[in-house]
Amino acid sequence: MTKILILACCLVPLASCGIPARAAAEGSMQLEGGSMEAGKALARRWFDDVINQRNLDAISEIYSADYVHHGPAGAEIRGPENVRAFAAAILAASDDRRATVEQQVAEGDLVVTRFVSRGHHTGVFFGVEPTGNAWTTEGIVISRIENGRIVEDWEIVHHSGFPASGE
Repeated sequence: MTKILILACCLVPLASCGIPARAAAEGSMQLEGGSMEAGKALARRWFDDVINQRNLDAISEIYSADYVHHGPAGAEIRGPENVRAFAAAILAASDDRRATVEQQVAEGDLVVTRFVSRGHHTGVFFGVEPTGNAWTTEGIVISRIENGRIVEDWEIVHHSGFPASGE
């Protein structure tokens, strides 16, 4: 009986190790095309193409039609057209804004991106008049990808130097 118990204790963890690999092979845990790097590249496009290159047309290539962004304090942005309006507001409020992707991790259909975005508050941003202050945003965003587009993400950010941040 003791040998059976020991054998069972060894086999159960080994058997469970195959579950993620089997699910991935069947496609249920893979990013589009099976490439974690492609998923990272897609998630990175917000920072590289939209913020750094100021290419608002890229938004329709990045986000699905039914995209939902879950932001701090329950804020939501739905659909690429609202993402475009938000991006335009950020870029108008900080004409020298640049973003850097510090780290990315991908697993299954999710990509986690840690980023820093810097610029100066040079334009009106949601009713806050420009101050000229340096404005840094640090954050982490978790993006869920389906069919080569981001369909949903969750973001936590910290702003420094912006009047609404209290700093």
